[in-house]
Amino acid sequence: AESSVSDVAGKVISQNNGKRLLVAAGAQDGSITIWSWDGSRKNVQYREETKRGFGSCSALKWSSSGNFRDDKRETILLIAGFGNGRIASYVLKEEKFYPVGILDVGSPVNCLSINNNTVVVGCEDGGIRLTSFGTDGHLDYQPRIFSSANGPNCPAITSIHCANFLLDNTEPTSKNSKSSGGNRMKYLCCTGGKDGTVSVFHLDEL
Repeated sequence: AESSVSDVAGKVISQNNGKRLLVAAGAQDGSITIWSWDGSRKNVQYREETKRGFGSCSALKWSSSGNFRDDKRETILLIAGFGNGRIASYVLKEEKFYPVGILDVGSPVNCLSINNNTVVVGCEDGGIRLTSFGTDGHLDYQPRIFSSANGPNCPAITSIHCANFLLDNTEPTSKNSKSSGGNRMKYLCCTGGKDGTVSVFHLDEL
């Protein structure tokens, strides 16, 4: 990258020709470069030049392994966040990356987390946004907004992580009982604020 680097993200993938490392770098000028390395050679897989008004590329995340699959093969997806309040998705198809979706979340993006097929976005206005993506990498254009994630006085969310866990809903009425509510899935979010605050909270559904 020719401009100062804002964020980097790496992912190891397995394909017919063996394993290789993908490295994405987002720069202050808004440009993105993706390299692949197979242990002996480095190749530029994708290069997106700076776009007027996009601001810096502030955050990058690869989809977790096995988030979704297309034709029984893992779909390789990169999500990028920008200083102008947009997130963009890029998909690897036939050895090339393609931009497939852009979403305006309404506030400069500081950080990202991916859980299953949901992107959780930490923003400069102190709120978080949730949006989902499909197997083709396209983004849901109606994100859910949660204001003041770290309290009304927190100016910005600077780091975020989201994970799912299983919560016991109720105790069974007997050792052989399988009813009485069973288990339900929750999603745990941890956010760090610009003012030094850390919040931990759960969401019933993403």
